[in-house]
Amino acid sequence: MDSAEQRRSAVSCSLVFEVAERFGEVRLRVNGASMAPSIWPGDVLTVRRVGLAELRNRDVILYRRQEVLIAHRVIQVGNDHVITKGDTLLRHDPELHASDLVGQVVGIERNGRHIRPQYSNWQRAASSILGRSTSCLRIALRVQRLLRWPIQAATAE
Repeated sequence: MDSAEQRRSAVSCSLVFEVAERFGEVRLRVNGASMAPSIWPGDVLTVRRVGLAELRNRDVILYRRQEVLIAHRVIQVGNDHVITKGDTLLRHDPELHASDLVGQVVGIERNGRHIRPQYSNWQRAASSILGRSTSCLRIALRVQRLLRWPIQAATAE
């Protein structure tokens, strides 16, 4: 990332953090694929401000790390920290402390439909395959873009 991108990322991160803190909730569009198939690039997340004590394993949270916002799944809750992992990633993230937590993902909007965040058995199996095969992940992302495209094109007119 160049310095202009780093500044934009830092400002965006601060703004999201401030909105969540002030209003208790924030919505933002996702651009990464580390949570596929639960969360796809282009999905809009609704994130509600919560404390560490309210989190449970399998919740999806939004947090900041080095001025970048990340939405990953909780895999362990401690007294003063949380450990997360992207569904398609093989390794867990470093410990996260309360000061970096934006909130819990309580809603996902995809193609105009509202979806509850969940982690079903089929999603667990699919994310395992996508995390172990970059070819499968690329194909899934292309298919997802193709399925989304007609809806976006129709609403743009």
